[in-house]
Amino acid sequence: MTATSAAASQFQLSGGVLVPGGISNVSLNRDGIDLNFDPEPVTPVGITSATGIFTSFNTANISDIISFGPPLDVENPFLDFGNSDFLNVPGVTTPGNASLTDGVNVFQLTNAVYQLSQSGANVAIDVFLEGTFIVLGNIIGLWIKNNC
Repeated sequence: MTATSAAASQFQLSGGVLVPGGISNVSLNRDGIDLNFDPEPVTPVGITSATGIFTSFNTANISDIISFGPPLDVENPFLDFGNSDFLNVPGVTTPGNASLTDGVNVFQLTNAVYQLSQSGANVAIDVFLEGTFIVLGNIIGLWIKNNC
């Protein structure tokens, strides 16, 4: 997953682990309407290759299911940025990590679409997300493209 903002900041997301709870998973349901994340209520992802304003974060929490629209149905904030509370390893955290559920430094999702691409026996799900990144009350424009 990559993202850019007006301030030329970037980050990439990698898989996460909830301790205890397991590895973070993303799945598209059969009818292609919902993109699901688990474990819940905290689905951690690691932040890697960060620049600019994103260097102060190493982990984020994906909040809930995306139901592709119209209309788009998603729980916002979609991403809540913070830091790992488990040995400071990006994307590895515990359910009680307040920095990932405090509603500060968040991404508000406003649009989401996906495209399936088949290559031999493999299928990639390209997910395009649009919204706004809010850092300590300051709004910064942002878009994300994710290849699952």
